[in-house]
Amino acid sequence: MKRAAAGILLFVWTTALAAAVYPFPDVYKKFEFSLFGGLAPVKISAVTSYADLWNHQWLSRVEERTSIEVRSGRSRLSAGAAISYFFGPRFGIQASLCRAGADLETVSDFDFAWSWSAAVGGGNFSRAAGWDGQGRFRTIPISLDLLWRFSGRSLETSFSAGPSVFINSLSAETGFGFGFTKIDASNVQYVDALGVGLDFRDRTWTALGFNLGAGLDVRLGEAWSLVLEGRFYFCPAKTLSWDFVLGTYDGLFFSQTYPLLKAVPFDASDVEFIRKSGTLSDLRLNPSFLQLHLGVKFKFGEGFHEN
Repeated sequence: MKRAAAGILLFVWTTALAAAVYPFPDVYKKFEFSLFGGLAPVKISAVTSYADLWNHQWLSRVEERTSIEVRSGRSRLSAGAAISYFFGPRFGIQASLCRAGADLETVSDFDFAWSWSAAVGGGNFSRAAGWDGQGRFRTIPISLDLLWRFSGRSLETSFSAGPSVFINSLSAETGFGFGFTKIDASNVQYVDALGVGLDFRDRTWTALGFNLGAGLDVRLGEAWSLVLEGRFYFCPAKTLSWDFVLGTYDGLFFSQTYPLLKAVPFDASDVEFIRKSGTLSDLRLNPSFLQLHLGVKFKFGEGFHEN
């Protein structure tokens, strides 16, 4: 990504030097339309956890904890378009939209520990497990900005700022450990844990934020220019609750030895218990990102002449 950014900057710098040899008249069009694409490294990093402490009959203590990290992997290239209208040579408004996003990685680490009471011989035991998952995050900011431009004969700089409406979409999957105990007909107690699925399935939401941008135009003619722009999009953080994958699960550690621990249901009553007890924390995402893009701009309409 750093090499790509360096390549874009080198290309614009070379073009700017070439364009400086061929100055153009100071004529400013009322309308500008641009298409652009580039880099928008969306950095998602969030942690959620499940933790519970309980006991039952001869189990004097059962402690279970799952730490779930959601982080961005490869960022997708962004693309977008903008149209501007100017009230004079310098000041105007701009409407734009773009699309950006990133692939996501989820990593869950589960620690499970339990102790038997002295009545059945005592002892402390522990096990661990983990899950890796994938997901994706996509965002479409739609912006309406105030725009200022300052021009030389061959180069033009611009600054813009304004509100943005973000249309966000998130999908991700992972798992967590859910401890349980069973007692058979002979009054023998067993303990194990289920690896229960968690996910977000195309979770969408909208948010109101803002953006700030600065650009450099290299004029290729009276109606065309090459544009390099950097823009920061601020989107408010979002708190999301996981969805549970209901069904039957085999015990993670001992189901191969004890068939009683196979095909254990995880149903709506378990979800209700977790929701009420607050043992699973929500996920809080910050979708703000910085965009660096390269594009072309077409200028048209009645022109303004610099005084």
